[in-house]
Amino acid sequence: LLVSEVLPGSEYSIDTIVSNGNILIILPRKRNKINAGISVAGKFEKNIEIIEYCKKIINSLKLSGPIGIQVKKSKNGDYKILEINPRIQGTSIAALGAGINLPLLSVYSTLGMDINISKINWDAKFVRYYNEVFYG
Repeated sequence: LLVSEVLPGSEYSIDTIVSNGNILIILPRKRNKINAGISVAGKFEKNIEIIEYCKKIINSLKLSGPIGIQVKKSKNGDYKILEINPRIQGTSIAALGAGINLPLLSVYSTLGMDINISKINWDAKFVRYYNEVFYG
């Protein structure tokens, strides 16, 4: 039996990269449309409340590497953690639209290379399309 608080508010996936305790990036994206658990439409937001919440989580757990966090807003307006994963998330590639190459930055971070995040396009939105191809 699992009992959980009802979280009726907006849901976000947050891509982060952490290197030896140093937070290099926290990139929240709102999940506007979800299909079978996969974000198929959304937008990046510079949501300071979510960013600060993720900093607390990362620092308290002493995490390192690419970390995926999902949060959802409670009826009281607070963000609550849904899950956390020590990996790049499935929709992380959408960050390319915001000018961030998360897989490449994760590799650079792991190798101890300098990471320069000069600009994030916080207004970027994304839509993912899937299509069957039949042949033969």
